[in-house]
Amino acid sequence: SKSFKMGTVRLLNNKKAQTGHTIVKSLVWFIFLIIVLFSIVLLVRTNITNTIDIKNVEAEVFYYGSLSALSFKEDLIDRSYNGIIDLNKFNNHNLESKIYYGEENYHMTAKFTLFDKSDNIIKEFIYNQDGFDKYEPLTKSTIFGPGSATKVLKEIPIMIKDNDKYYSGLLKSIIIYPNK
Repeated sequence: SKSFKMGTVRLLNNKKAQTGHTIVKSLVWFIFLIIVLFSIVLLVRTNITNTIDIKNVEAEVFYYGSLSALSFKEDLIDRSYNGIIDLNKFNNHNLESKIYYGEENYHMTAKFTLFDKSDNIIKEFIYNQDGFDKYEPLTKSTIFGPGSATKVLKEIPIMIKDNDKYYSGLLKSIIIYPNK
């Protein structure tokens, strides 16, 4: 046992052995340092968002803008009543004149349906029919991400104005936007 210790001491007293030992020790530290740096970079990359997805917010803004465009407006005092849907304004042409995404709308599509108290359909229309036909089947996909579409369902109680008559009803909306 004494000779083994002596041999080790004698081995480390040799300058060539010290250099080899230092290189091996440095190599181990270098590999350890690379692993630590790689781990830090990996943790930072997984926790930092490079893109901001605002499509859901855009759908909300579109929905409330649509309600405003379809609402009853009293021309005498220039006031809109967001809780009252004017049946004469409840059409695609009126909504497109207020919210316009261009000739080829790749951003948003929606289906608006008015129901009376008995759950009968009074009137319905689709904003951006081509987009609805294209994106609606994509909402049924089980694969999410680019190439699919997201469906947002909204339902609110409203008053319906039909000429001079008012009655309560329900507005159901399906808003669809593509995931990019």
